[in-house]
Amino acid sequence: MTYISSSIVAIKRHSALRYKLVCSKESDRQYVEPLIHSIRRHFSIQKVIKESEFQKFKRGSYKLLCISMTIVMLSQLFMITVLKEDNRFHSLIGHALDIFSWVILWTPIDKLVFFWNPFLKEISILDRLMNAEVLISVKQTTEMVVQERKYA
Repeated sequence: MTYISSSIVAIKRHSALRYKLVCSKESDRQYVEPLIHSIRRHFSIQKVIKESEFQKFKRGSYKLLCISMTIVMLSQLFMITVLKEDNRFHSLIGHALDIFSWVILWTPIDKLVFFWNPFLKEISILDRLMNAEVLISVKQTTEMVVQERKYA
């Protein structure tokens, strides 16, 4: 699995994947099915783990956004109810609260807009690794005969 994972580091999000298994003799074909099953099971487990991490990321980001919005709303409410509008101090606090609002909301919005793609890319790659086509080659004497076979 380490070889497969290290081989796909530079893979693009929608490229096709295939496994090529080389059997040294015809009797080795009996081990192909269990190997393919274990590879698919490994990547299906990895996909479930990555999907749960993605759900946790989304929940945490939305919670952070809601908390930040609540803090911004409460501070705006405080400014409206406590301070009088004819005061210069009101203008100073208002500008400070605007800057505070931008700062406190920047991280949750940044996470929600820009940090989804790595999760989606990895989930997509794991899905394609899980459902990749398998090519089986049987090595005969000095030549190699390729017999294509799909396992679903």
